[in-house]
Amino acid sequence: MAVEFGKWQKIERKELTPPIPFGVEKIEILNLDEGSKNDGSGTFGNYGMIYGKSYKLRVSKFAHNIAPKNKNDIKWQAVYLGKGDILTLVHIEKTGDEIVFNCDNLDYCGQTISFYAFVRESGKEQNNKAKLEVFCHNRFRWFDKKVFKRELLDRKNSPEKLDQHNTSLCGTAAIIYQLAVNKNVLFYNSYLEFFRTGKVKINNSLLSPNNELFDMKPDVNFDYPYFDKDAKGNPISPPDLMSSADWIILAGTRSSDNLSYTGKKGEDWDAINWPSYMKKASVNLYGASVFNDKTSIITGFNYLEDLKEIDLFYKNGWNIVLLIDSDMLSDKISILGCLTQYHWIVYEGGFSYDKTHFYLSYWCWHRKYKNKKIRRSVFNTNFYGYVMYK
Repeated sequence: MAVEFGKWQKIERKELTPPIPFGVEKIEILNLDEGSKNDGSGTFGNYGMIYGKSYKLRVSKFAHNIAPKNKNDIKWQAVYLGKGDILTLVHIEKTGDEIVFNCDNLDYCGQTISFYAFVRESGKEQNNKAKLEVFCHNRFRWFDKKVFKRELLDRKNSPEKLDQHNTSLCGTAAIIYQLAVNKNVLFYNSYLEFFRTGKVKINNSLLSPNNELFDMKPDVNFDYPYFDKDAKGNPISPPDLMSSADWIILAGTRSSDNLSYTGKKGEDWDAINWPSYMKKASVNLYGASVFNDKTSIITGFNYLEDLKEIDLFYKNGWNIVLLIDSDMLSDKISILGCLTQYHWIVYEGGFSYDKTHFYLSYWCWHRKYKNKKIRRSVFNTNFYGYVMYK
């Protein structure tokens, strides 16, 4: 077969100019709120969202400075690591170059939310997609998470370190101390979640305190509990602040039962733990199935037989919390009782006696006392009975 070659023909080729890609290049969020840096330093200066507020997001730059003709073609998405570290999509129906995001889900707290904005025109998504990561503060936003977590773990491993400090939360401390002793995993996991979301259910008790607690700053001001003098009245410099974990655990728990209590320094009356509260806390918070109230409004008797009975109950597995006048701890005989000096201590066995003294072990004020010697006259004028549960 013959092949005929013709003349070469010059073909002019025109370079095709691709369409300029457009989309969203940068987005920003306005009016964030300050909180803890959560880096273990205990300092502030981290800005993020807080639960219950709304925030405006907007496109601050388009690719090649070309905005879509129809602003409704600008779509938004958000994702975060939800429970179980599962990537969770936040469905945002709003469109446009500016939207309002409602931070109305407690699960956002303590999470970093990734916002995306992009252009989808005629069903086709453009390549340029902007991303902005925004932290949502823990509910107790002024408290350092690393500090809190370290202190909480310390109390899980050594429950005796729980400290009511400069508050009247001895009864709450007694119940939670026993929770930490006997159910330390539940104690730790529950209060870690409480720190993040400000709400948690422990057994049959729902912790959801007065919202004022979430605005408290753990520094020396007129509200946060601290000591500026030692037991002898000497000035303390710097002042001794109540630890983050103790305040959140104790004040948060008490306020959940009495919303009038907001955890402030000197707020003693609303903090007081009456026997009726001890029953609720024992049954609902601790999870006791049986509770007995053996308290009395009078004192001044010989309590030898009562202590023998208390020790026997303790040996049979009961949790025992004694109600005393705090004068007992100072080795003082009480003539007249005082409501504001009522104090709960956890009985821990070791009872014995002689002609002039009782000996017993107990916990209070972040310390265990083993075989503590107490004059009979002091005990007998400062003892107001006990509660027991298991």
